[in-house]
Amino acid sequence: MSCRQVEKANNAVRRLELEHSLLKKEREAASIRAAECAESCIKAKERVKRALKSTQSWDWQKVLLQEELKSQRDKVAELQQEVVKAKNRHNQIEEELGKAEEERIKTKAENDVKSYTENIKRLESEISKLKLKSNGLKIAALKKGMDGSNDGNKSGMTHATTTFTKTNQMAAAANAWENSAKIKRERECVMCLSEEMSVIFLPCAHQVLCSKCNQLHEKEAMDDCPSCRAKIQRRIQARFAR
Repeated sequence: MSCRQVEKANNAVRRLELEHSLLKKEREAASIRAAECAESCIKAKERVKRALKSTQSWDWQKVLLQEELKSQRDKVAELQQEVVKAKNRHNQIEEELGKAEEERIKTKAENDVKSYTENIKRLESEISKLKLKSNGLKIAALKKGMDGSNDGNKSGMTHATTTFTKTNQMAAAANAWENSAKIKRERECVMCLSEEMSVIFLPCAHQVLCSKCNQLHEKEAMDDCPSCRAKIQRRIQARFAR
């Protein structure tokens, strides 16, 4: 083999060794890059896992919040229903209280009417007794006067005349009281049964209440006439000469 061929072979060997060395470096660099890429992939994979976990956690929290929101809405609806029920119950209680107050007033009025009726009957009975007594006294006085005239006793006649005069005065007072009581009963208020009727309702023109009872009647928003149940459009305070 000639020197030239040996030299060519040596050059080829050096070139191959150089290429082998370059390839080795490239392979090492590629291995390093591959390792770095693998590490980057692992980190990226871990980040993706963490992101997935975070997303799942947020989704779970979202589900929990949606359930809690639905629960709160249900509670609000229940509370609204309770409020409506409470309002209805309140209105019902107010109506019941109004009816109870009306019944109480009606019962009181009936009791007052009964009491006054009994008192009137008792007074009428007493008046009747006074009338009978007065008539008896008149007859006794007349008899005594007649007996005195037959006996010619002047003092007896005078006594009979005095007794007759007193009897007449008592009878007149009883009649006047009876007439006054009758007039007062005809003019007394139908609610309190004590004061004089002084308010006229229009358009029915009934006069059945006194001023105080009319104020209470109007304050309680009662707009019906107690006598005929007609709607009251106007109330007039009447004035009477004493």
